[in-house]
Formats: sequence, C-alpha cells, structure tokens
Amino acid sequence: MGRFNWGVRAKSRKDTSEAAASEVVEVGKGDATPSPTAVPWTTPKYFWMLGLCVTALFGHFMEATPARIGNAMFSNHLFSEYRAPRRLHMTLLHSRRASLSTIGTDPMRLWSPPPNNGWKPCLNHSRAASAPQNGYLQVMCSGGLFQIHICICNAVAVAKLVNATLLIPYFRGSLVWNDPSQFGDIYDADHFISYFKNDVQIIRQLPEEYAWSTPDLYAEHCLDRPNCLTYVRKHSTLSWYLEKVPPLLERHGVAVLDGPTQKSGWDHKLTFEGLPDHITKLRCRANFEGLQFVPAIQEFGKMLVDRLRAKGFLVQNPILPLSQMAAPQPWWSAQDEDMIPGKFSGDPGGRYLGLHVRFEKDMIAHSACYYGGGRAEKRALAAFRAKVWPRGVSKTQYRPENLRMNGSCPLTPDEMGLLLSGLGFLNSTPVYMAGKDLYGGQARIKPLREIFPSLHSKYTLATKKELKPFLPYSHKLAALDFLVLLNSDVFMSNAAGNFPNVLSGQRTFYGPRKSVHADKRLLAELFANSTVTWSEFSSRVIEGHQSRFGAPVRRMPKYSVFRYPAPDCMCKESIQAME
Repeated sequence: MGRFNWGVRAKSRKDTSEAAASEVVEVGKGDATPSPTAVPWTTPKYFWMLGLCVTALFGHFMEATPARIGNAMFSNHLFSEYRAPRRLHMTLLHSRRASLSTIGTDPMRLWSPPPNNGWKPCLNHSRAASAPQNGYLQVMCSGGLFQIHICICNAVAVAKLVNATLLIPYFRGSLVWNDPSQFGDIYDADHFISYFKNDVQIIRQLPEEYAWSTPDLYAEHCLDRPNCLTYVRKHSTLSWYLEKVPPLLERHGVAVLDGPTQKSGWDHKLTFEGLPDHITKLRCRANFEGLQFVPAIQEFGKMLVDRLRAKGFLVQNPILPLSQMAAPQPWWSAQDEDMIPGKFSGDPGGRYLGLHVRFEKDMIAHSACYYGGGRAEKRALAAFRAKVWPRGVSKTQYRPENLRMNGSCPLTPDEMGLLLSGLGFLNSTPVYMAGKDLYGGQARIKPLREIFPSLHSKYTLATKKELKPFLPYSHKLAALDFLVLLNSDVFMSNAAGNFPNVLSGQRTFYGPRKSVHADKRLLAELFANSTVTWSEFSSRVIEGHQSRFGAPVRRMPKYSVFRYPAPDCMCKESIQAME
C-alpha cells in the first residue's frame, strides 16, 4: 500500500543497479548466469557471438529503431531506456540536505490563497426555451479525458451557434489513451441534458430515420461522407461554422464533426475570439457547471480527499486525539464551505500539496527534450513519435538544450520537489501525486519521495479491491486525480496540457486556489549552474514566483479560456462591493 505501482517492475528492488540488471537479464536472456546444466564456458566462441547478435536484434526490433545492428551491439546505451535514469542535480540535493536543520515551520503565506484581483464568477443562465432546431449535430471526441472535456464544451457552443440538436458526443479511442468508456461512464448524462434544456436540445440517440449515422460509418471515412467535416482547422472562426455546418444540416439532416482517423476526433476547433457573448458564456457554463462526473466518481474522489486530509492531520498534529482529526469535506460536497474546519484558514492541519506529474513516454517523446538516457532513449522516442505522430512533431527541429533553456521541457519529479522545497514547504508536507507509467519508472519517483516522504497517490489511499471498478479505465482514473487535485490546498503541474489547463482554470474560477506555475526558464538556468547553493536557489525561486500563484488575470488574445477564465467567464466586482 505504501508503494506506487508505476514504472519498471523488476523482481529485485534492493537498489537501482539491481533493478537495472534485472531488466537487462529479462530482455537479453543470453546475459543470465549459467545454471549447473548450462553449456560450459569452453563453448565455441561463435555460440556466444550468436547470443550477442540475438540480444542486439531483440533490442533493435523491440523499439523499431533504424540503427544498424553493429552499432546497437557495441553501444554502451543499448538498454539504457530500461535502466534506472541517472540522478540529476545531486550537488543541489546535497546542499539542501545540509540546510534542512535550519528550516523551521513553513510560513502561512505558502498556504494562503492568492488575491482575486477583483474577479468573481459570472455566468448568465438562459430562461427562455431554445428555438426550433435545424437538424442534428453529431460530434466525435478523442484523446485524454480533458481533451474530450474541451471537445464537449465546444460541441455545446457550436450546436447553439448553428441552432442544431446535439447528440451526446461519442468518445473515440486513441493510440495513447486506450479506454472504451463513453459519455455516461464518466459524466452525468441526465444532468447534462437537463442543465441545457433552455439553451440546447440534447439527445442520447438519433431518431430512427437517422439511425444510419453511426460512429463506425465515419471512422477513417469522414472524407468520403458528404455530411462529415474533418481536417477542421484549430480555433476555426464563427463565420467558418456558419458557412459550413448549416448547409449540411439542411441537405442531410445530420452534420458530423470528426477527425481524419479512427483514433482522432474534433476538439480544439472553436476559436476563443470573436464569438457572441451568449455563446462564450454557454461554453463557460458547460465547462464549470454542465459537465459533472457520475456519482460513483464523485463519491470515490471525496473518499480519497478525506483519507488524504486525515493523513495530513496525523502528520501535522501528532499529539491531537483522534476525536479532533475529522477530515474536512471537499469543496464539492453539499456542506457549506464556511463550515469546513481548517479550509483555507490559519490551521495547517490536513493541508496537502497536489502534483500533476505528466511524465509518460508520449509526453516526453512529444516534448523532444532529452533526459539523459543516451542513444537508446533518443532512438526509442524517435520511433515512438513516428508511430503516434506520423506527420511529425514540430519541436524536433530545435536542439534539446535550447528547448530546456527556453522553458519548453516538462519538469522531472525531483525538479518539482526541489522547487516546492525551495519555496519553503516542509518535507513533512503530505503530497498527492497524480500520474502513471512515468518514463524511467520508480527511479524517477525516488528523489521526489526523498524530498517529501509523505507521498501518496490513489494507489496508496485506496485498496486494490476499492480501485477495481476504475483500474481498467484511464479516463475514470484521470477523473479521480482531477477531483483530488482540484481540492488540494496548493497545486502544481510539471508541464502544460489539457488536464492542468482545465484544472488551473477551475481552481481560479472556484477560488482562487493557490496554483504554482513554475518558471521553467528560471529553473533551467538554476539547474544548469552546478555551483548554486541551496540558499541561493531558494531565494531565487521565491523571488521569481511571487506573481505565479494562480491569481486571476485577464486572458490574452488566443490564450485558452479553459486556462484563463477571466474575463469570458468572470467579471469584475464593483469598487463598492470590494470595499
């Protein structure tokens, strides 16, 4: 229960070198120690040469690299993708360890929410019934849960824009997120339909006369179907939809928005600029109020938060009697927030940090950054990019070191830990970590756990039996992580993406709640300096993050409304009200 279930699963865990050796033995069987019945060492030399060739070929084809067999055979990095990654920033870690005795209690400024800067939630609700519909809009969504979330919100807005009845969006699978879940498995469909009854008519299935319009009809064949639109440009404008969609509704009765392949869909295809105010507000309402997780996910998320806060009480108040350790309720519970003990108050009991660690292979491959795995890492990630993104990844045109200094590389877990520790969070602080299958396995997590030993996940807070209904489904697991991170006292993500964008926007809208937005350019500069001391590092990150704690700011043109909800979904309070 106290260990994460992610990463490389070596049979021996005595140390990282043994884990690496175990993986090498398991991949290259010819390297294993001979048994008493094995062929003696006097075997002709061509025999062991054959073993070497088989080992090299296996490593070559397993990653589908274009390297020559000879290069692979004699490379010191043949299996480096499977070895424990090299420890980074050791000088800084040693300097931090030497300074721990001088670190006292974390100041309350670390936990206090950021200022709201005069912004408050501002959503307009329709009272009039929706107008007669022109036809049916069918939308296919794909990707991770919050790419799908954005797709659904945009679908509601487009349906209103073209005055169409919306069929509950269909979820396509993807090469990365292999989850068969559909809308009703994740979101409360009854609430979704009833919530928009005065705005957009939403149905679960098409009428009998349009039963022919099934997702399979369009999978990889959208271009062949006259009522289907694909290759829609990102952030397409109001005029584009008004020009393209109504004629399809008139001619065919059903207009379909889909991706070009069976594993792609329609998502970020509606602009953030130039929309009528009522369409913008409708998309905001879909994001913040229209989409609710099913009760089973809500209740399980609440249970995880309760257990995590209870652990926080035990760590931060070890002498309190059990009767005083009742965990606060999450923000989404029916209980009045003013009655929640310890919530954003001066009492640090039960507080926790929430980390979103997006460090899976697809993220690292798409970043085009380098993390010390040698030629095998570079070849393996290049092969992965060619498979998942055959049209190419634009970042590969830049040098990895330039990407890092530009702040474009995802932080490693230990870099996240160093930043938070540098800001002043104590090593006793409970931390919830959302993420799975980290590139580099357990060795990636170990440095973070050394900085924050009270490191938890859904796998440590719940039993296997409790998690069983969720485990096969990546979207359900992501929903659980979202709820726990949304309720965290302080949140941080290591990289940009749909999940942290939606989460940060919701924390701004419902709070604001503190979210640390790492200055990765500053961190790259500090991590590149091998002589920086812990005192210097800490003072620099504190100074550099004064304005990066999630206070509402006005969205800049072309920036996402899901990440920056003001002013589209929020409005300024009057000076009198603020006083």
